[in-house]
Amino acid sequence: MKKIVIAMVIILYGSASVMADESDDCIDVAKAVSDLQLALAGMGDIDNRVARVSAMGDKFPEFKASLSGMVAVVEGADDESPLQNIDMEAFDHAEAAYKEQYKAQCGEL
Repeated sequence: MKKIVIAMVIILYGSASVMADESDDCIDVAKAVSDLQLALAGMGDIDNRVARVSAMGDKFPEFKASLSGMVAVVEGADDESPLQNIDMEAFDHAEAAYKEQYKAQCGEL
């Protein structure tokens, strides 16, 4: 049940984060992360979303470290039940680092 609640929060939060800033760079990064979060909730292909987040880290070096942390936790997650086989504590830590970096670069989420 806890993982379902976490997934719903991720879905709601991720969608809101896309509207956070008018900067195209910030929007691109936030959308990639939001799509990854949706895939973790079972809505999309994990591998494609991981590749996109990784590409955003390459495209925007200021986000490289925080996005790489998220990618490292999510890589290899099963598309059928991604939340069942990732370390949620590590993901939360990586997500917090991303949010901190996003706030520094783009403003509030």
